[in-house]
Amino acid sequence: MISAEVALVGPRRVAVQLSGNPASPEARVLASGAVALAAARLDDQGWDILRLAVVELAEAIADPGRERIEPVAHLQGRQGPEPVYLEEWTGGPTVGVCIEVVKSAAGLVPRTTRVSSKAAGALGFAALGIAAELASVLTGPDRLALAFTLEGVLAWLEESDRRAPARAASTFALDHATRRISEMTNA
Repeated sequence: MISAEVALVGPRRVAVQLSGNPASPEARVLASGAVALAAARLDDQGWDILRLAVVELAEAIADPGRERIEPVAHLQGRQGPEPVYLEEWTGGPTVGVCIEVVKSAAGLVPRTTRVSSKAAGALGFAALGIAAELASVLTGPDRLALAFTLEGVLAWLEESDRRAPARAASTFALDHATRRISEMTNA
């Protein structure tokens, strides 16, 4: 399977270490599941801020002219939009969030195994960092599939209860990405 450790290394700075195949469907479940897990813990204002950042990131991932996405996205802060940056992984004791994808009878299930910060925003930073880290190692169709998966999880969360299981949001997101890619290849 696949998992991610996310270190919150400074104000609006995250570092991510992935283990597993970044080009796998499980990796896209990891990214979409992280967004869904964060959304479930945020109030409406926090969700609006994260949603806009995920839209910005998904658009950047889908852009074939952007190899490196820097900054990852912008979060609306007190002083206006504030950039979020992805840093190199150095390890150490600063790991704040761990998310993994496991197989179950219900399918692929994203779940947190560690959230050291009580702030719901920590998961939002983790979600942005995981998607950006995946995008940094993916190319071509795999990268576009990640962008469409993020688009799909946003669609699910817009139409459904954000507190629904992250598995449901991720399953929808994978199906959405598959449909969008199929539409492109059959057009």
